[in-house]
Amino acid sequence: MRAATSFWHTLYAIAKVRVTTKVSSMKSYCVSSVAAILLLSSVSYAQSWDTYLNPGFKLGYVFGVGGGFTYGAEISLTRWRSPLYAGAVVSLDYCGETTVASIAIEGGTGYGGAAIGPVLAMHGQVMDFGMSGTLYTGLGIMPYYRLTFVPKAWIQHEVGSFLKIPIRTAGEL
Repeated sequence: MRAATSFWHTLYAIAKVRVTTKVSSMKSYCVSSVAAILLLSSVSYAQSWDTYLNPGFKLGYVFGVGGGFTYGAEISLTRWRSPLYAGAVVSLDYCGETTVASIAIEGGTGYGGAAIGPVLAMHGQVMDFGMSGTLYTGLGIMPYYRLTFVPKAWIQHEVGSFLKIPIRTAGEL
């Protein structure tokens, strides 16, 4: 239970902090993201679920302010207990001069799911925090829809496809 509390405190700290410099904030954001994934995996480790590490890439199109073609990388750690899964995901996306880093919790059933979490949007020297939600389906090649909201800045709608490779790291074969 203590690990679960620490996990939510870490997510809260990520969402609450307002940063002023790009280098130091990105470093602390990445460290916090990795810590959140490790905490989430330790929370569910005692259960008899299979564990997967899922690296992948994405291509898509962003509609709205600063829109255009987008690409990025993502890695998630998921725990499966058929047909349900839950996990955490970290991603870094680029669209023109805008970079968006995000961490999210995800879950689903079968071949579809959803993820929600905070984002750090960087455009030049301007940085803002926001929230995003993603709906996806498929296995391997996964079409998705993502809504990103950055208060006082923009709302974006994004569609595209992930290419992810699940790698079993623990569980029964």
